[in-house]
Amino acid sequence: MTSTTDSRATRRRRRIGAAILTGGMALMLAIALGPASPATAATIAQCSSVDDSPGLGMQCDITVVNTLNVATGATGSSVTVKECHGAANTDLTASCVERTTLSTELVTSVSQCNYAITSGGSLLCSVSVVNNITGVATPVAATVNQCNGSLTGGTVVLRACNPDGLSTTGADITQCNDSDNGGGSSLSCTVEAGSTSVAALLVTINQCNNSANGGGSLIVCSSRIVNNVTAPGSSPPAGNAGTDTDRNADSLAATGTDAPLVPVLPAIAVIVVGASLAARAWRARAAEVAGRE
Repeated sequence: MTSTTDSRATRRRRRIGAAILTGGMALMLAIALGPASPATAATIAQCSSVDDSPGLGMQCDITVVNTLNVATGATGSSVTVKECHGAANTDLTASCVERTTLSTELVTSVSQCNYAITSGGSLLCSVSVVNNITGVATPVAATVNQCNGSLTGGTVVLRACNPDGLSTTGADITQCNDSDNGGGSSLSCTVEAGSTSVAALLVTINQCNNSANGGGSLIVCSSRIVNNVTAPGSSPPAGNAGTDTDRNADSLAATGTDAPLVPVLPAIAVIVVGASLAARAWRARAAEVAGRE
């Protein structure tokens, strides 16, 4: 009776071990062959609603490099932000803080320098976005909403908007609107020529709006969006992070991946447990046969 019971227990352990082993291998195969999970979109924001006492100055810069493989869904981004504060119209270099962040998320929204320096001062802000896309995509000219409702408070020292007078709802780039209205102010806002937009990776920029409305203020803001599209199987174009090497965009590595390691670890554990149970069942069976002999 005992031998029959032991034999049944042995067979049961063998079946359980085999099932666990098979399930673990199937799980690993599904992870390896399955499509990449889509990355979530990230918003980068800084330098808004700050430094509202008279006579202050601020400089804020954001550099974004996105990478996207349309076919596999692999994504990555690198973001460098710089923030500097001090007295208006002075060199703020000594106060600057800069940091770089790598992520598997795509950055699709950049916002900075809005509702800032509201009592008057100097505001210098820039945004550079470079999208490196592998796949089929067609860049089109970026839409712009810029320099509307600004410099309406009196004497204008300088108005240099390029382009100027564009009002577009839901634009790719919205900047320098309803700002510099204190009189005796200067406004210089530009969108880099050749800035584009791609449906596969839409990025919006919103900066320098409703800011520096005290008398004698200075605003200098610039934006650019570059889309480098590479056909599948082709080598990326030279200078794939844009033409402005001073921004160091080429040195910012993307971190996208098709199959994250973390989900694989449980599958490995399952296989180890299954193999252990199967081995124990085999040893028990071998001992049972040996005992009969």
